[in-house]
Amino acid sequence: MDELTAWLSKEPARSINYPTLHNSLAYHLKQSHIFRIRSGLYYSIPMRVLASSYPVDPFPVTSRMTEDAVLAYPTALDLHGKLHTTSSKFIYLSRERVLSSFIFEEIEYQADSIPTVLKANNNEQFGTQSVDRLGQSILEISYRKRLRGTSRKKFIKSSASPTDPPIINKFVSKRQVQLANN
Repeated sequence: MDELTAWLSKEPARSINYPTLHNSLAYHLKQSHIFRIRSGLYYSIPMRVLASSYPVDPFPVTSRMTEDAVLAYPTALDLHGKLHTTSSKFIYLSRERVLSSFIFEEIEYQADSIPTVLKANNNEQFGTQSVDRLGQSILEISYRKRLRGTSRKKFIKSSASPTDPPIINKFVSKRQVQLANN
């Protein structure tokens, strides 16, 4: 809906008439040209295709949940086909108020807040990248950040003994951990 109003406001001779916009959405919903995912979020269907048989791609849907939605965690890995099993839960990060999760066509969409460390440093976009999917620009956590963060956390947790001081809060190399344990 926001994209539609932004597109309409680019026309210099047009002003946005919200009742007409509402009537136009209602018409296209009734004709099955679009369908409603949730309030303010619609999915368009190509012409001459039945809405009941058209599969919805959950990645663009997830990326449009909020203006600043970033695909995160297993959802970002699934986008690149790097998961061994697919999930019916799609997670996105957002600075906006975290909305309650909801289910649409047997897929759960769940919001999570951006880590407070990134918010405090005003660096919410750290480690994100834009990916093109079906002509839509999707913001996701970068692949290198996901792999580095996951592997280092696993390494630190598995290699540290209970008597060692906690070093989980900082990223360290394998060599630094070996030196610290010797």
